[in-house]
Amino acid sequence: MALVRDGVVAAIRADRQRKAAEAAADALVKAAKTKGLAAAAQEAGLAVADLNDVTRGMPVPSPQAAQAFFNEPRPQAGQASVNKVLAGGQYVVFAVRAVRDADIGQVTPQERDTLRKQMAAAHGMQAQNAFIRAARAKYSIKVAEDRL
Repeated sequence: MALVRDGVVAAIRADRQRKAAEAAADALVKAAKTKGLAAAAQEAGLAVADLNDVTRGMPVPSPQAAQAFFNEPRPQAGQASVNKVLAGGQYVVFAVRAVRDADIGQVTPQERDTLRKQMAAAHGMQAQNAFIRAARAKYSIKVAEDRL
């Protein structure tokens, strides 16, 4: 019983901390929707970092946060879209102020080459998987256990 007790107490404390952090993040989101994120964060004694020109897949501040930014609906009529995301065990409260559509004319030749290579690799993996499935369906494979 004593061995389990410490683990249970730690789990309860961790759950309480997680719930408190989520409640604090929810309160900050609510305040940011009325006052703006910078004012709400300053009032709560928190730091604010501006990230402009975030592109899909950026690892800053984290891949989960960047994905959440792009899942957020477009802001309406100058009203920032405010939300939160759990990233790296911490809540990140963010505001999306503006969204720009992609412009294929601004893609550099290096980015095009990288994308072309990624697409070729993806197509190659699909072809390889299809070949393996077809080979497994056509041929019977016997495993010689004594030779392993």
